[in-house]
Amino acid sequence: MSQLAYILSGSKIARRKMRVGISVTSPGVPLIGPTANNEGVLLGATTTSVDAVGMSTDTATYNTAQQSDGSDPTEWVDVIINPDAVWMSRLSGGATTGTALTAYYNTVASSTGILLTLAATSGGNTVDTSNFDDCPIFCYSGANAGLYRRAEPADGTDINLTQAFRRALAVDDRFFGCPLTEGGIASVTWVTDLTEVNAAVTVSANVASTWRAVDLILNDIGADGLTKSYVNVICCDHQYAGSSLA
Repeated sequence: MSQLAYILSGSKIARRKMRVGISVTSPGVPLIGPTANNEGVLLGATTTSVDAVGMSTDTATYNTAQQSDGSDPTEWVDVIINPDAVWMSRLSGGATTGTALTAYYNTVASSTGILLTLAATSGGNTVDTSNFDDCPIFCYSGANAGLYRRAEPADGTDINLTQAFRRALAVDDRFFGCPLTEGGIASVTWVTDLTEVNAAVTVSANVASTWRAVDLILNDIGADGLTKSYVNVICCDHQYAGSSLA
């Protein structure tokens, strides 16, 4: 699930209890305003959250029928509604929550630190790197661990980097890609249950979403970065973006 990282403006956290028009089974998921013939707030989609109201901080079950105990069937979910709230979300290696990122092995040494040729396994066949176009490529292990550079694939095998790594690249240095950049126009694709960010999609697939990256928190092998790397995101299509919540 996404967790509140900070409020961009430094203002106080604004919370509201909102009626639900669908069951919200996880905290930390994007919610949008009610649409026609809906009782309350709804879940966002994996690639868009148009007219978002914020992120849930708890869960709620949507009921339509009278309750046997006579209680009100209306359920409410707690929502942080600050339009400038920044949320920390784990990077998933696929469309399913908890999927580890994939680290690839460099197969050709580069003394200039400017060219990568990647394989899925040490000594294995090179992989098609066209999906890495314009991605940050993060060094997971090796002399440049903890650093990343933007990729511009020369073809489907080699990756030309926009800027050289600090040190030479060795065979079996490991790298993973992230389809988001701080301040970039590429935007977020959520995993199926909306609790994490899908890092396995291409940058070109991330052009229509309403969430964008503010910070990347990419970790190397010493910090178990394949399962503990994150992105801080902000919503670019918020119901209350014109309101002052200070």
